[in-house]
Amino acid sequence: MEISLDISRHCIETAARLKLERLIRACIKCPDPVIENQIEVLTDFLKRADFSDLRSQIEKLREPHKFTVSIFFSIDMATISISLVNGSAIFID
Repeated sequence: MEISLDISRHCIETAARLKLERLIRACIKCPDPVIENQIEVLTDFLKRADFSDLRSQIEKLREPHKFTVSIFFSIDMATISISLVNGSAIFID
């Protein structure tokens, strides 16, 4: 599963929390199993991730003067991979 986050205005943690809030509101309005699954994935990510480390890794990989970076989460069992638009990748166990 992939969930896209825009971190052009917020750090990855804030972007994930904002996305989670939007998904919850959408699910309350119209229940959907896909949205419910995304909510579970983001909730798990927010519990497991070391955001201090992620923020520093993302800053190292971000291209100079590029402020829009989308991040995609692929959840496979216990592994999360985060791919930045520029092709760089970060892996979380």
